[in-house]
Amino acid sequence: MKKSLLIALLSVLLIQSTAQQWVQQATGFTAPSRGLSYMHAVNANVVWAAAYDGTNPNNAIQEFTRTINGGTTWTPGTIPAAGCALSMIFALDANTAWAPLYSPTGTHTAQGIYKTTDGGLNWTRQTSATFNPAAGGFPNVVHFFNANEGYCQGDAVGGYFEIYTTTNGGTTWTRVPQANIPSPLVEEWGVVGYYSVVGNTTWFGTNKGRVFKSVDKGLTWTVASTPFANKYIKPVFASALYGIVQDLSSNTTGAIAKTEDGGSTWTLVTHSGPLFWNDIDYVPGTEKTFVSTGSATGFTGSTYSVDGGLTWTAFDATIGTQYLATSWVSNSIGWAGGFSTNATQGGVFKFSGTITAPAAMIAVNPTSISQILVQGSSVNRTFSIINAGTANLQHTISIQYSGGAQTWLGVAPNQGTVVPQGSQTITVSFNTTGLAFGIYNAQIRISSNDPNNPLTIIPVTFDVRGVGVDNPAQSIVKLYPTPASSILNLELGSLIRTVQLYNLTGQIISEKDVQEMQECKLKVSSLDKGIYFIRFIQPSGESFTRKVIVSR
Repeated sequence: MKKSLLIALLSVLLIQSTAQQWVQQATGFTAPSRGLSYMHAVNANVVWAAAYDGTNPNNAIQEFTRTINGGTTWTPGTIPAAGCALSMIFALDANTAWAPLYSPTGTHTAQGIYKTTDGGLNWTRQTSATFNPAAGGFPNVVHFFNANEGYCQGDAVGGYFEIYTTTNGGTTWTRVPQANIPSPLVEEWGVVGYYSVVGNTTWFGTNKGRVFKSVDKGLTWTVASTPFANKYIKPVFASALYGIVQDLSSNTTGAIAKTEDGGSTWTLVTHSGPLFWNDIDYVPGTEKTFVSTGSATGFTGSTYSVDGGLTWTAFDATIGTQYLATSWVSNSIGWAGGFSTNATQGGVFKFSGTITAPAAMIAVNPTSISQILVQGSSVNRTFSIINAGTANLQHTISIQYSGGAQTWLGVAPNQGTVVPQGSQTITVSFNTTGLAFGIYNAQIRISSNDPNNPLTIIPVTFDVRGVGVDNPAQSIVKLYPTPASSILNLELGSLIRTVQLYNLTGQIISEKDVQEMQECKLKVSSLDKGIYFIRFIQPSGESFTRKVIVSR
């Protein structure tokens, strides 16, 4: 179903001033204020884009534009589907492309999937993907995995989503059986162009905040809910496992959620920095770089995140200019839509810089701490917070270990103080009173109002030992009861391979393989009263011995 275009019409004719990384190009449309609702960058030279009327977004037009030389020139065209509008456009190369066109009024039978093989000069409707408007059909998405295999997705018709697959380039489309698709919720539908693909796996979002997923090129589907119930959402995946969804409903603030398991579960992201919501896209070839664009009043420009959406940074000189649909080839080549002035001015921006992680103003030294502590002791460690920025920054510090915040870890009373330009020394106090022997993993967490580095983590490893204990395994092993009369209990942790019980003459009485066992029991009821020894052997061959008394 058609998404709402969040466009401030009073500013559609804004032209971006010269920017360091973005260059304005002309989309070639004769009519002014043609905006780009969808873009598909095939490679560094070939880009296709779907257009809409920026002066009246409800006016259905069938226009697109294409470049085959990296945007030096763009050639506009029209798809012969009167009364319809483009949901999106997908291109295989400079000549071959498909576009789903929908009828805004639900009355134009020309809607459906169209294909061109001559660079957009001629288009043919592929009629076997029915999308009958009289029955409620509405095409949202089309995608091809190669020249022959593809799928297209529309709203629910007959009680289930209208999804087709093809193995011959769309000459014939076959509807996916109802049994292969989870049932839609009441009044649930897809959204034009809101989908993502990684390899043979594809996802599409709905107006109910759910994400449908297929791992076999659209033949079978599963569905998962996100934190955005009853919201229009767009999924964008960086890999088969990591992706984000963005709330793109009316009155949105651009909230996002992330998944790290391919979309089975989703968690809200508390992000920092400017994140916009006209469009969002993954940058191919990067681990987790995404770009957002904005066109709503007060939220215009383009921003990027290199950490999966957690922190966002504005591109130079873009804030205040409307950026629309965006598509990327790499972290040095991408495009974003704008609004045209005439056939030779405006309509699209090309990025030709390099997206890199912004330089952090807050840094620390050392970057990690390893500490051996005697049980019951307290020790102070210092590190430096370095402010390489041009302004003073606030910071707060907390210390946690894997079980959560702990009172045994404290910090000197300088939390929340100002970090001036230069370096400031911080003293941290570690107190092990009440801790059992063992190894603890902890973090010093420094929260800052530095937009480029809001959270710095110093990993800390604690090895808590007794006085004179040199072997970490020795501090973990426990024996009880002592003296023992029937059963001797051994707590081993995970650092012991073999346990040997022997008498005062050195004769081995019993031997037990305890590899990966956390605990074991030794029967001593048959032994004579007296002193015995237990030898604990580690995988490395290192060993140590404990004395045990057997009583009656």
